[in-house]
Amino acid sequence: MKIRNGFVSNSSSSSFCIIGVERSWANRLAVAEGKNYEGEEPKIKVVPGCECNVNRANYCPECGSPKCKTVEVEPAKEPDYLGHGADFGKVVNFYGGDELQYAGVDAEPLLVDMSIKEAAVHFKALVKQELGVDIPIEKIGFYYGEVGSG
Repeated sequence: MKIRNGFVSNSSSSSFCIIGVERSWANRLAVAEGKNYEGEEPKIKVVPGCECNVNRANYCPECGSPKCKTVEVEPAKEPDYLGHGADFGKVVNFYGGDELQYAGVDAEPLLVDMSIKEAAVHFKALVKQELGVDIPIEKIGFYYGEVGSG
């Protein structure tokens, strides 16, 4: 029987061990980093005119309006991709599957010289300074696992 210690990863997943935050706070950090994991709705702009549906005339035959009402749709921005469950930002890393689940920094170098509590204080100061996000210390924790896109 084979026993494997540590993380096991395949091509459709990423292992992580972070000091960071979950879900709603992870989303706040993603926004601060300029990431867009949820996608967005297309922007709709209504241009004044009549309610008639006229395609080829300069004037509406029903109301005489010089322009008919049109709707312009600005394409939605493509959401950022959590490739194999991970995406790396400038300050923090992001982990999830179909949705963003975690955001944080690599725990290993921090935990060499710090306790988890000290590492959480360090993370809090880092994101406040670099991203302007003030996270309550009780929302910061040590998270580990595997996430993926398949």
